Amino acid sequence: KSKDAFINRLKKEYNYNESGREKAIKFFLKNMPDEFFQVKDADMSNTKGIDKLKPMATFADQTITAKEYAKEFKRYRGINLSRNEFLPFLEERFDIYIQKKLMGYENSRLMDKYPELRDLVKEFHDGMVLYEINTSKVWAAAVQDSTGLENFYEMNKANYVDSNTQEVKPLSEIRAIVITDYQEYLDEKWISELRKKYNPVVDEKVFSQLLKK
Repeated sequence: KSKDAFINRLKKEYNYNESGREKAIKFFLKNMPDEFFQVKDADMSNTKGIDKLKPMATFADQTITAKEYAKEFKRYRGINLSRNEFLPFLEERFDIYIQKKLMGYENSRLMDKYPELRDLVKEFHDGMVLYEINTSKVWAAAVQDSTGLENFYEMNKANYVDSNTQEVKPLSEIRAIVITDYQEYLDEKWISELRKKYNPVVDEKVFSQLLKK
């Protein structure tokens, strides 16, 4: 996908490093109670030892600490996850968080990097706004809409068959996976609605120039 290629190019260009990621994730898992996401005031940003952890990731002159990432957890309060779903959930959310940080950093440097593409500055800004709207309407919605999630699971049970037993896996065991699939479904549905409403036209020449940079 074009977005994946773009993110990978940014990681390479800005010497992205996530050597502290694994240890930080293990730290979160060790200190997270089973009901963490159900607790209204749950907060790990001040957990003892978190400030001593190596940065989870660095790129260019940016540093992403475990403390910073921990503050993101409040966005997912109310989500119902079993203990074995914590790891894939934290990993996936971190990838998304890094994408946002990389795109934001790239956006801040567009004027210097691409003087011939100054008109794209507004488009990148709008893209970041769109990302925030997407987070609210799609990602957060999927996490909080338990009824919609259950209906999606029921309609797509064939996609969750255990290859060993040939039986459908219970939602309680694969909730994180189903949430991700549901988010993708909502995302595609939302984009389709936007295209029908606004009928956008992409300047392929300019878009190709941006990807090649």
